Amino acid sequence: MSPEFPSDQEYLERIEKCFQALRERPLVLSPEDLQRVLRWHATGIPLALVLEVMDDVFHAAELRRPRRKPRSLAYCAPAVEEAWEDLREGRVGRRRMQRAAPDPSLDDALRGVTTALQESAAPRPVVDEIVGALGALAAGEGEGRLEDDVVSRLEERLLAACFSQLDAASRSAVELEAETEIARFTPDMTPELRERLLSRARARLLRSRFRLPDLSLLPLL
Repeated sequence: MSPEFPSDQEYLERIEKCFQALRERPLVLSPEDLQRVLRWHATGIPLALVLEVMDDVFHAAELRRPRRKPRSLAYCAPAVEEAWEDLREGRVGRRRMQRAAPDPSLDDALRGVTTALQESAAPRPVVDEIVGALGALAAGEGEGRLEDDVVSRLEERLLAACFSQLDAASRSAVELEAETEIARFTPDMTPELRERLLSRARARLLRSRFRLPDLSLLPLL
């Protein structure tokens, strides 16, 4: 493990703080969750990846009806461990968050995502484009075969449009923050894996800035 990898205490505190923020309550991790986090640390799972996947899983839970926030890190564990395996093996493509949380119905998911998009700060033309494309895809009218990662391409289009809306200083700030976020946890990774973590960090920052839903969590493909 790299000497720059966070200590087990720092690793634990950052994950606990993230869990509290996502739960919106001053909770402490259970003994089982503490042991789980220490195993992740010993395995070498990057902190940035754990935080990213936790955010994804909680976001997926927000799309469910009724909404229920995960009460334990056990809910996130399958997604964290699968994402780590994907990174280690260099797999790319759509994320499979469904194992971590039951899917909402397609209609409910589409309504939730459509509302979130329309209430976001994303450029209106791209919002209208993506809402239309998702509706057509759900109705079987969209272009692309099932093996094409259509939803991820739509998400990339949304994120790119939002990034292009930023002025030069804001774009630089997003890039710097994303680089800073992952810098301590990726010294021993290949350039490909490092870029993947960087892309995740950049996407999370843009979603937060523009109040965007995560389209890749839709159970369309």
